[in-house]
Amino acid sequence: MAISEDRRIQRTRKALIDSLRELIFEKGYDDISIQDITDRANMGRATFYLHYGEKDDLLSDLLHNVVREFLDSTPEILKNQWTLQDTSALQKIFEFAASQYDLFRKAIFSKGSFVAMIHLQIAIRELISANLTSEMKNKNLEPVLPQGFIENYYSGALVALILWWLNAEMPYTPAEMAEMYRKVTIEGRTTLLRPKKESALGEAPTKSEPSESSSNEPTEGNQTP
Repeated sequence: MAISEDRRIQRTRKALIDSLRELIFEKGYDDISIQDITDRANMGRATFYLHYGEKDDLLSDLLHNVVREFLDSTPEILKNQWTLQDTSALQKIFEFAASQYDLFRKAIFSKGSFVAMIHLQIAIRELISANLTSEMKNKNLEPVLPQGFIENYYSGALVALILWWLNAEMPYTPAEMAEMYRKVTIEGRTTLLRPKKESALGEAPTKSEPSESSSNEPTEGNQTP
């Protein structure tokens, strides 16, 4: 009985998601009402509210499905995206964005843009987080800055680039975008991880030694007469 109920819920949500997607292409996200969605899905408004609180919740589900289908079809991206040793994984992200150009253009560049952008960034951040954690574990490294800061910085930068690229009608190929992103980020990334410090249990971290420039010793330019 529970399995039958779950399948019915899945069918209902799929019908609502499919209806929203069709309507986005027809009239844009901003002009769609919940009544439009339920009419297209041949359901009552009460059924919609059994599954979603508002239209943005349904959009979030739609985008989640789109991103998840992409990740399931390209499992190798989970291995290569953070290391940036090649640009194949990054290129796939830009190719995915290009393949969903019409959907992203109508959903993201609208009043519903915040929901769409946040969902896209979360998906990319999860990729970066998984690979960053793996690299630190395998190479016995630790982040110089909080890991959450690093993950959100890189995912936010990549989402901003994707949006700029789509809004500019993709003036560069996915391969060119991936290579430019790699060049900009790889130098900075190498300074964000360091070998873990071996210290006794409970011992406070040692303070870094002052640099020569901060030394109190007089230099040739500031010696007193």
